[in-house]
Amino acid sequence: MIGAASSLQAQASGTVADAQLLRAGTLTRRVGQRRQMLGVQAVSCSLISLVLLVYCYAGTISIVVPSAYFLSGIGLIGFFVLLSETHVNDRFEDHYLTLFQVGGHVALQLGFLLAAPQIGYAFISVLFLIFEFGALRMTSRQATVAWTLVHAVRAEPLPETPPSSSGGGPIKRAVPPGPADVQAAVESDLFSSDRSAPSAPYRMPGEKTPEVKQAAEPPKPTVLGTAVANDGKSFATLQLGDNRPTLVRVGDKIGEWVVKAIDRGKVTIINASGGRADLVVPKPGS
Repeated sequence: MIGAASSLQAQASGTVADAQLLRAGTLTRRVGQRRQMLGVQAVSCSLISLVLLVYCYAGTISIVVPSAYFLSGIGLIGFFVLLSETHVNDRFEDHYLTLFQVGGHVALQLGFLLAAPQIGYAFISVLFLIFEFGALRMTSRQATVAWTLVHAVRAEPLPETPPSSSGGGPIKRAVPPGPADVQAAVESDLFSSDRSAPSAPYRMPGEKTPEVKQAAEPPKPTVLGTAVANDGKSFATLQLGDNRPTLVRVGDKIGEWVVKAIDRGKVTIINASGGRADLVVPKPGS
């Protein structure tokens, strides 16, 4: 009896030892598999960061985006490495924690999709890659949950531009007028003495500008004679039309003209519009 009991106890001890050895071997194999998978994720995160650096070099995004993406991705992968090395994963039926990893990486892509929407297609493409590789380790229920999450952020194509109703060219848009300086108009004194009329009257948009006819030059007087003195008291005799001859000096006005200068045999006159004329004494017999 004693011999039989000892034999059974020895067999039981051997069975427990074999089970513990088998369990230790299984855990070691699982850890190795998880390390391999997490290492591939780290390489993938680095490659995606390099692609983002290309966008940064092209000036599409800031250097902050690829830097933050790399640090966030490596931090997320490092968190799952910590769980794997402490054997937290082995407490679950799916020791890869596939659904949790897919959810974490999907959230990462969505966050950077909002931060850099100008390159949103890059992050959306990564979303589908995450689902495709994650589906290899998922059960049917897990795959359904992950697919629902990915499908919720599917990018719909933009609708095509509807054809123009008219057969003509593109519609031309009117150029809007510049903003009016209301503040300057309010601050201006309406009754200020230095205000003057604009050089051109205001016209409505599209209103044609009337042709400005050049004003006729006023009639010029005729020089009958000049007298030049050194003391600045020179004078001249001018006749405007059929009027009586008039004795004028520099600064005097005759008709629409003002005497500007008096020289020997010549008188210079100007008018209000800026016209200028040099009149000479006609030669005898002309």
